Amino acid sequence: MNKSAEKQQNPVLSFFRNFWSKVKKGVNADSAVSTRRKAYNSIWSVVFGIFVSSIVLLVFFQTNPFEFFAQVFNATATKGNIDWVYIFIIYSLASIGVGFSFKTGLFNIGVAGQMSLSGVICLALINQSNVIESNGAIKNQGLVFLIMLLSIVIGFLYAAIAGLCKAFFNIHEVVSTILLNWVAVYIGSFIFGSKSPFNNSFVFKNASTGSAPINISGGFFDKSSFWIFGIVLVAFVSLTLYMIFAFTSLGYKIKMNGLNKDASSYAGVNQKLTTVLSMGFSGALAGLAGFIHFVFKAKQYDVITLSSPLPLGFDTIAISLIGINSPIGILFSSVFYTMLEFSRIELISFYSTSGVKEGGIDLVVGVIIFTTALALMFTNFRPIRKFRLWISLLTQKEYKGHYQTYKEKVKAVKENTKLLLIEAHKVYTENKLKYKEIKSKIREIENEALIKIKQGTDKKLDKKLSNNEIEKIFQKLAKDKVVLNQELTRYGYFDIKDIKNLKNVKLTQLKIELKKIQEELLDNYLFIELRLIFAQGSYDQKHYKIVKEHNLEQFKNELFYLYEDKKQMIKDLNKQLKSAQVQNDAELVNKLTAELAKSQEELAQIKTSYAAYKKDLLASYKGIEVKNDSGDENSSISINQDLFHQYKEKIKAIEAVVTGGN
Repeated sequence: MNKSAEKQQNPVLSFFRNFWSKVKKGVNADSAVSTRRKAYNSIWSVVFGIFVSSIVLLVFFQTNPFEFFAQVFNATATKGNIDWVYIFIIYSLASIGVGFSFKTGLFNIGVAGQMSLSGVICLALINQSNVIESNGAIKNQGLVFLIMLLSIVIGFLYAAIAGLCKAFFNIHEVVSTILLNWVAVYIGSFIFGSKSPFNNSFVFKNASTGSAPINISGGFFDKSSFWIFGIVLVAFVSLTLYMIFAFTSLGYKIKMNGLNKDASSYAGVNQKLTTVLSMGFSGALAGLAGFIHFVFKAKQYDVITLSSPLPLGFDTIAISLIGINSPIGILFSSVFYTMLEFSRIELISFYSTSGVKEGGIDLVVGVIIFTTALALMFTNFRPIRKFRLWISLLTQKEYKGHYQTYKEKVKAVKENTKLLLIEAHKVYTENKLKYKEIKSKIREIENEALIKIKQGTDKKLDKKLSNNEIEKIFQKLAKDKVVLNQELTRYGYFDIKDIKNLKNVKLTQLKIELKKIQEELLDNYLFIELRLIFAQGSYDQKHYKIVKEHNLEQFKNELFYLYEDKKQMIKDLNKQLKSAQVQNDAELVNKLTAELAKSQEELAQIKTSYAAYKKDLLASYKGIEVKNDSGDENSSISINQDLFHQYKEKIKAIEAVVTGGN
């Protein structure tokens, strides 16, 4: 038994092969293509934001932008601790929660409150239970694990309050979550403040305005190793949500509830339950992020610092938007944002004597977020593709000739226009007084008409002008103005403007002609790419990608519509034939029968031509001997203009049959 046969019979390999093919199919689906385009938009917007922020740093802060961003990367790469990993985990979990709520059509602005409340209660329980010894060792690992699970429940329930308000009382979630953010702040002050009624039972003795710092070491929750669990958890949550949204009916129902509530209700989705659970799940991830933030990063709850909602919670909104609310995209945007946040201390230290310290860092982040909000502008921004196609144009001798002709025609139009404008200015100067006289007449007749209308519509008059009489005054005014404008035209008053407009029209026409030539030459370039694809014998899979990428759908549309028209024509002829048979009209029956037979023959030709066209096309591309229209044989077919047009027609026929003939 050979290796290929073993692979085919191996059930494990077969399972993974089928699974991978489904994933590839999902990624290459139309909706995924749109998502990829959005991802590219987001990436380009970040690049553009970095470019704009570099200009801001250079102009307003006299700072070398390359040095600035080098410090950002160096701070992350050379730092000896793992704090940046924890920042990434916190940002990722909370931002995925925000992105989830955004996908469901809900705006969870309450991540700050959900993280804070989770952190407050978890720190209070950890301190009250005395589970951590003075050296940082944990007495009861299971209890701390339960407190971590409790953080998820707290986040879920706190966010679900906003979901309930939305579902049952139609209170907008933005309003309710903002209010809940402040409720969490005051709960933290109530428990950990200096005037706490709990007599410091939830804190250590050395903390009067918040919980005392904790430093967990050893076991599962050791800071030096817990980050591995965090990374695995982030990857699991991200991939699971991606698979749910991409491949399951549950994910489709969740998204549909956000896109169109009426449609989701019609499809049987429980809107209220979906709203509450979606908001709750978003809060659950935020609650877990809050536990990690306060236990491993902040290590305490400081009432003075957190006298307002946790700023980190609002950063997650920006991270989610940069990642286009995608569970996968958010991971990359979290890395980017982590680098900016983690390098902040290093940048402040490095630019201690510069204005960058006072606001430059926040300004850079703000500019990048602002440009990310404009990501839609980059939908048609494809510089790599355009550069490649332009290179293909510039390397073609035929295009160089056309472009040289275009430049010569443009130059001729401009020179012609210049001479005409010189003459027009002379005429204008000679007839200046005449123009003044005619324009004065126009103003006079306009004033006369307005005075007549004003006098005729005076409320003090017994007999006012009727609407018809006013209309006649305006009609007479219009006729008189036409005569005077014609006189201005005769004396060349509009010549300068007309010459300039004519110049613009001619230049536009030349540009359109050049663009048509460019498109035709680019088509030829793309057909060279198709030649390689056909030569590999992989037409069915790769040809459609090239066709779609380069907007060549018109190749299939024309004959597809012809095919559909023929089918419709045959259907109509059959109806007419039945009607004629009922009426016993022998002459009409014979005529319709002949037309029907002809149409059916044409339809059959379109359907049966597919195999012959494909064989001929593949053979031609592979250099095999084929017969051309005249019957002669060519042992070697070169790619030239005539052959391109010939292949285009054949591809049209193939596409028509593939899409409409089966």
